[in-house]
Amino acid sequence: AQLALADLKTAKMGYGIGDAPNIAFVRRFRMKDGSVRTNPGVDNPDILHPIGDVDERVNVLRFDREGDSLVLVNFGNHPDVVGGTKISADWPGFLRSTVEKVLDNTKCIFFNGAQGDVNHVNVHPRGGYLNDMFMDFDDVARGYKHAQYMGRVVAGGVLQAYDKVKYVDVDSIRFAQKFIDVPANLPNASELPEAKRINDLHNAGKDHELPYSGMMLTTVVADAARKVRLEHGPASFRMPLSAIAIGPVAMFGIPGEPFTGVGRALKEAEGWELVLPTCNTNAREGYFPMMECYEEGGYEAGSSNFKAGVAELLI
Repeated sequence: AQLALADLKTAKMGYGIGDAPNIAFVRRFRMKDGSVRTNPGVDNPDILHPIGDVDERVNVLRFDREGDSLVLVNFGNHPDVVGGTKISADWPGFLRSTVEKVLDNTKCIFFNGAQGDVNHVNVHPRGGYLNDMFMDFDDVARGYKHAQYMGRVVAGGVLQAYDKVKYVDVDSIRFAQKFIDVPANLPNASELPEAKRINDLHNAGKDHELPYSGMMLTTVVADAARKVRLEHGPASFRMPLSAIAIGPVAMFGIPGEPFTGVGRALKEAEGWELVLPTCNTNAREGYFPMMECYEEGGYEAGSSNFKAGVAELLI
């Protein structure tokens, strides 16, 4: 804070919206048997269609000062592309480095958006889409070079908007925070014996004794862990919501991973020229699925600590 105050200069702010096509995909699918699966696998013949539409908009907020500039970028997608167990900045790292190489004297900061039901998996790849990728443990294709590709595509969305931002008057900077109580996704007593069995096998390293594999195994294990975790409550969770308004532009901080539907609704809020929803802000409380997802099933709703209605409450 002291360094920022010491570096104060007169500035102006503008915003724009770019596009990053074909790198983000809704990861929940309706299957031919009527079920819903998260990450059902590349070219799975049982896929019927994705559930929902992805938001490919790249929000760009530009600040110009004498001699330098800053660009804030907001786009929703899981940074889970490199794979493996080493520390990586993943595709947001490539986004930032690419933007800073192309735009002189510019710093780039990335804020992830509503990415709870979105990732990089193209289940129907064509041409060279799978170049430099490997099939990971959960039926998801990943790769370091693909993360680089994604960073470049989002950087392209930034460059679409950067030179043509709409400059706006900023007469105030405001901050607000409130706490909300969200009902817990408590298990039924009848579900606990099987949940404990699955959870114990997983914790003992005996996943091979469960009749599942790939992402289906991950989904079943996460659902069981949630039921065991919440066996004795609590009945609700208190969560912080936070927002910063810079003139007619708002950044809305969500303390977990909201679904695309949450982000779309916030972007349509009346009275704002641009809204940037940001995930995992001031807390990391897991997934916030839309109401209908709890009946449909899938990894996110099964693992969520929160009862159906959490997404609508956030909105």
